[in-house]
Amino acid sequence: MKYLKHLFLAITFLAHNTISTPAPKKVVIVLPMAHQALDAIVSGFSKRLIELMPGQVTIRVENAMGDSNVQQTILKKLNQQAVDLVVPVSKQTTLMAVQHIKDRKIVSLAAMYSEEYRKQAGITGVLDELPIQKLLHFFRAVVPHLSHLTLVCSGTDKVQKEAQEAVMVAEQMGIELKVLTSHTLSDLYSLSKQIERNKGPVFILKDHMVASGIAGLLRAASCEKKLVFSSDEGTVSEGVPIGLGVVEFDIGVEGAYLAQRVLMGEKVDTIPIKRIAKAHVFVNAPALKGMGIDLSAIQRVAKTLGYTVKVKEAK
Repeated sequence: MKYLKHLFLAITFLAHNTISTPAPKKVVIVLPMAHQALDAIVSGFSKRLIELMPGQVTIRVENAMGDSNVQQTILKKLNQQAVDLVVPVSKQTTLMAVQHIKDRKIVSLAAMYSEEYRKQAGITGVLDELPIQKLLHFFRAVVPHLSHLTLVCSGTDKVQKEAQEAVMVAEQMGIELKVLTSHTLSDLYSLSKQIERNKGPVFILKDHMVASGIAGLLRAASCEKKLVFSSDEGTVSEGVPIGLGVVEFDIGVEGAYLAQRVLMGEKVDTIPIKRIAKAHVFVNAPALKGMGIDLSAIQRVAKTLGYTVKVKEAK
């Protein structure tokens, strides 16, 4: 009788602990490819979500390595897996996730879409991109007599739409903007002759393919002593002299707060888009010095426009 009593207490203890410690929620981050900016987003998201929900989540990262077919396969497989939250990074990855994933909650990072689309798709996320007007206005402030620009971009629908907008905005500002489109990384490496022929500085948008091949683009630009502007922090860390954008780590952090709300039971389709509006000027000090530009001049421009300057020193 005493043995049965002990056995009953043991079973009760095990049952209580099983009930009180539910299995961790499973979160899967889907990347279109890996590069420094995206890595920073993943780091911010993962670190903050683990802090917010210690022991309550597991996070897995899937990398499509720049291949849309691989990305599609990754997303389709998630339909057969026990996943509590899918976190696509970038607009193209988010759109594909909405198309192929069924009955899974989605929180996107660094993806631009309207509030109307968000409600229709039943998702939420963090929006981080700056308006084209703000970027070009900053470039003009840095180079007051700016009359020509070369935009190097990928061929994705999102980026091509932004490139068309950039051409129109530049024209209104009296700037002649030439667009060079690269459909593959190998195309990007072969643009040196075209960059040489075009006048003025080079600039890039938040463009994952171009960011992943930024080293080749910088080599081509440096041969002609052309200044390069970017729209994100990661490419500045990789050697671009000047950029205007938001802190990538913060994109991930804000996404983690949204993820916590969803994982704790809040309906994802009721959570509005989180917009990161605070822009920073990112400066790569050695690269800027190599272009003969004084850091203090950039700091004066940033102060006038209300931006904080974040300086990347030599590694």
